[in-house]
Amino acid sequence: MSPVQRARYLDVLALPHVPLTFAISLVGRTGFALVFLPLLFAIFDATGSYAAAGVALGLYGAGAGFLGPLRAWCVDRAGARPALTTFTVAFAAVTAGIAILSFVGANVPVFTTLATLAGAVAPPLGPTMRVVWGELCPGEPELRTGLSLDAIVEDVLYLGGPAVAGFLLAGMPPGLALLVPAALIAVGGTVFASLPAVRALRGTGGATPKTPAGSAARSAQATEPINDASGVRTNARPRRPKWRSRREFRPGILLPVVAAGALSGGIGVAVPSLLADSGGPAAAGIALGAFACGSMVGGLLFGGLPLPLPTVRQLRILALAFCVACAPIAIATGSIAVPLALGGAGLFFAPILIAATFVAQTQAHPAFRNGATTWVTTAHNIGAAAGSALAGAYTQTLGGGAAIGILTLGGLVLVSSSALLGSGPDKSDDRRSEKTG
Repeated sequence: MSPVQRARYLDVLALPHVPLTFAISLVGRTGFALVFLPLLFAIFDATGSYAAAGVALGLYGAGAGFLGPLRAWCVDRAGARPALTTFTVAFAAVTAGIAILSFVGANVPVFTTLATLAGAVAPPLGPTMRVVWGELCPGEPELRTGLSLDAIVEDVLYLGGPAVAGFLLAGMPPGLALLVPAALIAVGGTVFASLPAVRALRGTGGATPKTPAGSAARSAQATEPINDASGVRTNARPRRPKWRSRREFRPGILLPVVAAGALSGGIGVAVPSLLADSGGPAAAGIALGAFACGSMVGGLLFGGLPLPLPTVRQLRILALAFCVACAPIAIATGSIAVPLALGGAGLFFAPILIAATFVAQTQAHPAFRNGATTWVTTAHNIGAAAGSALAGAYTQTLGGGAAIGILTLGGLVLVSSSALLGSGPDKSDDRRSEKTG
């Protein structure tokens, strides 16, 4: 299949197993989009302290974000079905415990401990679905379109989630509202783990691929594709352990993602200061919404357009374009110019994450794709956390425009460094030979 061939969204949704698998994954992922506000207000109602609720929510986010690679390792090692089921049941139980304690009362350490535990065991439904896309899509164009669709729908969930959560909180106590996302994740996660396409992701049992990084031919020898009774492709266990073969993609692909995360996190902190005298919080919300809308449009275009360049090169070009497009935000003023600048920059944001996920999928050994794709999300989270912190400090001392300008320069340095570190070859052709071999 030609690398410039285009796959339509409807064609991808018509692939075997895709509609049901994707829809069920969204049930659980919707719960994650809803959980933040009910969790915050449930703990606040029980403790009477916004500080305690904020700390608990921060610990939840830290556990969910920074322990993602560890949970992905568990999925890769034990297999998707047992690992996801265990994480899902644990998360639902801990979240339900927080909801119940919000009614009966508990002290702050109990809530912070439970919130941290909930984040630590959050089932990786999104990363696993992105791995499943790689198993269900027959070629590169379909995989690119599938990952684009996944990113766009996830953006929609997280944009609409707070509004739906607010509606729930308006009609019921926070503890009861918290049970809604807990139930969605419990049902969506357990059903998702039982689907044929997810069951096909078998664990390595501690073994690692025999192949050295960069050799697709040896990768095919180490893990020979087979089919189960459902017709979904599965992977045999690797024959010999070898630590170096756990990741075939190079760390250079993560630097553009860190740069994009740092700029997006910094934008969220600095933009309100840019519009403090031009509409205040309402104008800032509209401006940040323009960034999100631009990102979704960019993701749609990236998934539907045939692009002849290797994806590794696309990733670097997109990251450079994003940094350059963020520069006008630093000098924009007013409630019209700032949203326009943010919307233009947002066009490149989702494509960066899609391209990085695609590279991780095609460069990682099939037995370790969950870990590889999860590192993309973790790199974004690290960048966003660092960018938010730096933007806060720079905004306080130099102003929001200067903060974005400094982060833009830093992003350019990171993207340029990724070329020096190397991102590995584009191995989509190798991947296709694995899937058909």
